[in-house]
Amino acid sequence: MGFRKDVSETPGLKAAYRQGLQALKGVDRKRITVNDPASLAGSVDLDSSLRQGERSGEPVWDYVIAIKERAGERLDWVEVHPAHGSGKVAEMEKKLEWLFQWLETDGIKLNRAPRKIIWISSGRSPMRRGAPQLRRLAIKGLAFVGAHYHLK
Repeated sequence: MGFRKDVSETPGLKAAYRQGLQALKGVDRKRITVNDPASLAGSVDLDSSLRQGERSGEPVWDYVIAIKERAGERLDWVEVHPAHGSGKVAEMEKKLEWLFQWLETDGIKLNRAPRKIIWISSGRSPMRRGAPQLRRLAIKGLAFVGAHYHLK
Protein backbone atom coordinates (compact mmCIF):
# COMPACT_ATOMS: atom_id res chain seq x y z
CA MET A 1 0.00 0.00 0.00
CA GLY A 2 1.41 3.36 -0.93
CA PHE A 3 0.77 6.66 0.76
CA ARG A 4 -0.68 8.30 -2.36
CA LYS A 5 -3.16 5.45 -2.90
CA ASP A 6 -4.15 5.34 0.78
CA VAL A 7 -4.78 9.11 0.75
CA SER A 8 -6.96 8.85 -2.36
CA GLU A 9 -9.06 6.16 -0.66
CA THR A 10 -9.53 8.12 2.58
CA PRO A 11 -12.83 10.00 3.03
CA GLY A 12 -12.30 13.75 2.66
CA LEU A 13 -8.78 13.40 1.25
CA LYS A 14 -9.47 12.07 -2.27
CA ALA A 15 -7.57 14.93 -4.00
CA ALA A 16 -5.44 16.12 -1.06
CA TYR A 17 -2.14 14.38 -1.92
CA ARG A 18 0.79 16.66 -2.84
CA GLN A 19 4.38 15.81 -3.75
CA GLY A 20 7.14 16.50 -1.25
CA LEU A 21 6.12 19.13 1.29
CA GLN A 22 3.87 21.01 -1.15
CA ALA A 23 0.76 20.44 1.01
CA LEU A 24 2.27 22.55 3.79
CA LYS A 25 1.61 26.27 3.95
CA GLY A 26 4.76 28.24 3.09
CA VAL A 27 5.33 29.52 6.62
CA ASP A 28 5.00 25.99 8.01
CA ARG A 29 7.24 24.45 5.33
CA LYS A 30 10.04 26.75 6.53
CA ARG A 31 9.80 25.14 9.98
CA ILE A 32 10.96 21.78 8.62
CA THR A 33 14.40 20.74 7.38
CA VAL A 34 14.64 17.60 5.25
CA ASN A 35 17.99 15.78 4.93
CA ASP A 36 17.06 14.00 1.73
CA PRO A 37 14.15 15.50 -0.26
CA ALA A 38 14.04 12.33 -2.40
CA SER A 39 12.97 10.44 0.74
CA LEU A 40 9.64 12.28 0.81
CA ALA A 41 6.70 10.25 -0.48
CA GLY A 42 4.28 13.19 -0.26
CA SER A 43 2.17 15.23 2.12
CA VAL A 44 -1.43 16.18 2.92
CA ASP A 45 -2.94 19.29 4.51
CA LEU A 46 -5.51 17.54 6.71
CA ASP A 47 -6.75 20.77 8.26
CA SER A 48 -7.68 22.39 4.92
CA SER A 49 -9.08 19.16 3.48
CA LEU A 50 -11.16 18.04 6.45
CA ARG A 51 -12.23 21.29 8.11
CA GLN A 52 -15.43 21.53 6.11
CA GLY A 53 -19.07 20.86 6.81
CA GLU A 54 -19.59 18.76 9.92
CA ARG A 55 -15.90 19.03 10.88
CA SER A 56 -15.84 22.84 10.95
CA GLY A 57 -15.65 23.02 14.75
CA GLU A 58 -13.39 20.05 15.33
CA PRO A 59 -9.72 20.34 16.40
CA VAL A 60 -8.39 18.89 13.12
CA TRP A 61 -4.69 17.93 12.91
CA ASP A 62 -2.58 19.99 10.46
CA TYR A 63 -0.49 17.70 8.25
CA VAL A 64 0.75 14.23 7.47
CA ILE A 65 4.09 13.75 5.70
CA ALA A 66 5.14 10.39 4.25
CA ILE A 67 8.82 9.42 4.36
CA LYS A 68 10.24 6.52 2.36
CA GLU A 69 12.19 4.06 4.47
CA ARG A 70 13.79 0.69 3.72
CA ALA A 71 10.84 -1.23 5.17
CA GLY A 72 8.17 0.96 3.53
CA GLU A 73 6.85 4.35 4.52
CA ARG A 74 6.68 6.20 7.83
CA LEU A 75 4.05 8.86 8.43
CA ASP A 76 4.92 11.98 10.40
CA TRP A 77 1.77 13.61 11.75
CA VAL A 78 2.75 17.27 12.18
CA GLU A 79 0.87 19.98 14.08
CA VAL A 80 2.12 23.57 13.97
CA HIS A 81 0.59 25.26 17.00
CA PRO A 82 1.46 27.97 19.54
CA ALA A 83 3.23 26.67 22.64
CA HIS A 84 2.94 29.65 24.98
CA GLY A 85 0.51 29.43 27.88
CA SER A 86 -0.77 26.45 29.82
CA GLY A 87 -3.97 26.24 27.73
CA LYS A 88 -1.95 25.29 24.65
CA VAL A 89 -1.13 21.88 26.11
CA ALA A 90 -4.84 21.22 26.68
CA GLU A 91 -5.53 22.27 23.08
CA MET A 92 -2.89 19.85 21.86
CA GLU A 93 -4.42 17.05 23.94
CA LYS A 94 -7.77 17.67 22.23
CA LYS A 95 -6.11 17.68 18.80
CA LEU A 96 -4.26 14.46 19.66
CA GLU A 97 -7.51 12.81 20.80
CA TRP A 98 -9.13 13.91 17.52
CA LEU A 99 -6.23 12.46 15.51
CA PHE A 100 -6.39 9.06 17.27
CA GLN A 101 -10.16 8.88 16.83
CA TRP A 102 -9.95 9.90 13.15
CA LEU A 103 -7.23 7.31 12.49
CA GLU A 104 -9.47 4.59 13.95
CA THR A 105 -12.42 5.60 11.75
CA ASP A 106 -11.98 7.59 8.52
CA GLY A 107 -8.17 7.48 8.49
CA ILE A 108 -7.91 3.73 8.95
CA LYS A 109 -5.84 3.23 5.76
CA LEU A 110 -3.28 5.73 7.06
CA ASN A 111 -3.19 4.08 10.49
CA ARG A 112 -1.19 1.04 9.34
CA ALA A 113 2.18 2.70 8.76
CA PRO A 114 4.80 3.37 11.43
CA ARG A 115 4.43 6.93 12.65
CA LYS A 116 5.79 9.88 14.57
CA ILE A 117 3.48 12.53 16.00
CA ILE A 118 5.14 15.94 16.11
CA TRP A 119 4.25 19.32 17.63
CA ILE A 120 6.14 22.26 16.14
CA SER A 121 5.75 25.54 18.00
CA SER A 122 4.48 28.33 15.75
CA GLY A 123 6.28 30.92 17.84
CA ARG A 124 8.47 31.35 20.86
CA SER A 125 7.88 28.84 23.60
CA PRO A 126 8.73 29.20 27.26
CA MET A 127 8.39 25.42 27.70
CA ARG A 128 11.45 23.28 27.95
CA ARG A 129 11.36 19.88 26.27
CA GLY A 130 11.44 18.10 29.66
CA ALA A 131 8.54 20.09 31.18
CA PRO A 132 5.98 17.94 33.07
CA GLN A 133 3.09 18.86 30.75
CA LEU A 134 5.18 17.87 27.74
CA ARG A 135 6.13 14.58 29.38
CA ARG A 136 2.40 13.90 29.77
CA LEU A 137 1.95 14.41 26.02
CA ALA A 138 5.04 12.30 25.26
CA ILE A 139 3.46 9.37 27.12
CA LYS A 140 0.57 9.65 24.66
CA GLY A 141 3.01 9.59 21.73
CA LEU A 142 3.40 13.30 20.95
CA ALA A 143 6.89 14.76 20.59
CA PHE A 144 7.37 18.52 21.11
CA VAL A 145 10.29 19.65 18.93
CA GLY A 146 10.27 23.40 19.54
CA ALA A 147 10.08 25.85 16.64
CA HIS A 148 11.82 23.66 14.04
CA TYR A 149 11.63 20.00 13.01
CA HIS A 150 14.58 18.24 11.43
CA LEU A 151 12.95 15.46 9.45
CA LYS A 152 15.24 12.44 9.12
